[in-house]
Amino acid sequence: MKIKIFLIAFLMLGVLACKKPSQPIDIKNKTPLDSTSKPKDTLGKSSLDTIIIMGRILKMRIIKNTGYYPLTDNMDIDVDSDGVNDFRFNNYIDFSLATGTVGLASFLSLQPNALYFGHFNTKDTTYIHTTKSALTYDTTNKVYYTYYNSTYYCKNEPSNDAINSIAPQVYLYNISDSTKIRMHNEWVSGTSYTFNYNYIEPGSPGGNQVGDTVAYTFYHYNLTCKDFPIGVVRYIAIKVNNKLGWIKLKFTGSYPRCMVNIIETAIQK
Repeated sequence: MKIKIFLIAFLMLGVLACKKPSQPIDIKNKTPLDSTSKPKDTLGKSSLDTIIIMGRILKMRIIKNTGYYPLTDNMDIDVDSDGVNDFRFNNYIDFSLATGTVGLASFLSLQPNALYFGHFNTKDTTYIHTTKSALTYDTTNKVYYTYYNSTYYCKNEPSNDAINSIAPQVYLYNISDSTKIRMHNEWVSGTSYTFNYNYIEPGSPGGNQVGDTVAYTFYHYNLTCKDFPIGVVRYIAIKVNNKLGWIKLKFTGSYPRCMVNIIETAIQK
């Protein structure tokens, strides 16, 4: 009996020792492979780690102005063709006379086993920078005018800016084809913004008068630090059901009516 237990333990150690370690995916060197391919340092180079590459022409429609706001449009992606959608791109457009047209676009996971390469920032900080104009005198109405401009940023540019808020936020990394996709990357789920708010809102269209001074306040929300570039091919690294892959895409158009073009998706077999 002791000999049998020893042999079983020895065989298990042998299997573990021979197990191939997880290797990164190399986006640049992807190629369809056959059974004669030899194992190499990157996944997708052997018959054991084949990557399914699907060339796609998927375009999210430019949202049409129907006269009713807000306007929304979704595009779902099933990267491994198992009949279950894994990710969603969402466009949102709103309009008001005060702000004009405002856009927001996001990327999100649709099921718990669909993750993307990103970062969960538990202390995402928004800063506020306020400036005040010099007084100007209106001889007709016999009042002074002044203007306050409060800008909300997602990064602290002038070092003396005040902190407006601190809250958790999920960030999606947009990467190039030189980035290696690894199992031990930080994989996250939930909703991340591919285009965030960038608009100006008047706080009081008629101004606030105190004595002989009328003050106008304007709020500028510029939260575009993590936005995807327009007209540039980028990649989203994904992990679905513990298999690595990517979404190749390009955003076209202009804010706030941006359109995502899915060029290619890839996932390990």
